[in-house]
Amino acid sequence: MQQLKIDQIESIIKKHDIDINFIIFDFFKNFKVKNICDRIKIKKDCGYSIIEILLIILTLPLILVKSVNSLYRSEFKWLAKMNKCTIYRFLNFSDYNWRNLIYKICIKFVKTFSDEMAYSAFIIDDTTLFKEGHKGERITKVYDHSEKKYGYGYKQATIAYCDGKSVIPLDFSLHGETQLTEEKVEKQYVKVRKNNTFGAKRLKEFLLDKITSATKMINSAIKKGIKAKYAIFDSWYSSNDFINALIEKGLTVVCAIKANRKCVYNDRELNMSGLLALLKNTKKAKMHCGKKIKYYDAIIKIPKISQVKICFCKLRNHKEWKIIISTDVSMSSKKIMQIYTLRWSIEVFFKEAKGLLRMGKCQSVDFDAQISNVSSAMLLYIIIAYYKRINDIETTGTLFENVRQSIYKKTFAEMLWDFFVEIFDYIFKKLYIEGKTTIKRVKNTSVFKFVNRFLSSKNFNAELEFII
Repeated sequence: MQQLKIDQIESIIKKHDIDINFIIFDFFKNFKVKNICDRIKIKKDCGYSIIEILLIILTLPLILVKSVNSLYRSEFKWLAKMNKCTIYRFLNFSDYNWRNLIYKICIKFVKTFSDEMAYSAFIIDDTTLFKEGHKGERITKVYDHSEKKYGYGYKQATIAYCDGKSVIPLDFSLHGETQLTEEKVEKQYVKVRKNNTFGAKRLKEFLLDKITSATKMINSAIKKGIKAKYAIFDSWYSSNDFINALIEKGLTVVCAIKANRKCVYNDRELNMSGLLALLKNTKKAKMHCGKKIKYYDAIIKIPKISQVKICFCKLRNHKEWKIIISTDVSMSSKKIMQIYTLRWSIEVFFKEAKGLLRMGKCQSVDFDAQISNVSSAMLLYIIIAYYKRINDIETTGTLFENVRQSIYKKTFAEMLWDFFVEIFDYIFKKLYIEGKTTIKRVKNTSVFKFVNRFLSSKNFNAELEFII
């Protein structure tokens, strides 16, 4: 999966914004999103349907608009018929069950492509959502290990589902790390919520550690009917309690592990670094992927987990060894490495969702709005994954263009006419202050309508194609 460049989005949006709206609306229709919203009581506001409001929210990242307020000051303000306060109320409402909405859509996604499933895995990881200031509700100081810097914001624990072809986000929770000073906490936004609202439940989750929250999310996904064979995560989540909890759920754990972890090999106690040194002295390294990957493997026992298969692997010309374990000792080392590489797909999700879909970019100080922002980005990512899948598209960059071509196959005559209309609009807008009014008047004339009908007729298209 490759990252879509901003100029690629911009060119597509400017030409095909109606088609992109069609993509989202068509997904809503196929997945019966309105019926799902009705069942989980996500209702309309001020006379506008939930689909209308959701359509606006999901379209914002695609038209490169940073916020709801920016939409009403942009050239795309015609998209929103409702007052912006209607959208703000929707995003800030405490009692919308975004989690259930995402789960129900994910279940439909998994069922739709169940016949094409190569693997089934839960992937667990977290990412940092940095904020510009500290006045937002429950913001703390957080550290990003990839960027190696501190800042204000949240930690987002996430579980995703991977079937070997697509990865879709299932659930998330927001957490804090280092508490701010009392002086800064006093300046933070505070919102009073009823105890039984979903917003209040999300705030209780905020106080949990990420491993406890991840365990709850995995249990919830299984309970809702999403089944997977593997659970994949990096060394940060590889605690004994978490691994055992997943084993109890019937999952095969494939995860990275730290070099200082203790183990028992041939009745000898040592850490992972010592085990690697021992294997180097007693075994010959194996090769994989045309001698690109060098690895050692063994069956060991980790205290409080029992037997696991361990694989030390590294790329040729790399110094660092990756340590991966599988709780299924019958798995081959090649299969273990293959399954673990699926973990990269959640990193791709984080990068694309944060970079393209504005996940974590919400400027509101309301914690409920932060939940709405992440949830809508996840929903939009699922829509993109769906259309990638049905159109066999590998990169995000070509998604909307390919979908458009499969839906609207314009003839050469229609393209000429569109080109003429585009020039026509441009000239009149430049020549006259009242350009929009003039264009409407001309387009309403009988001559203009006649030419439009004539150029789009089948007879003219056939004649033009014959001439060409």
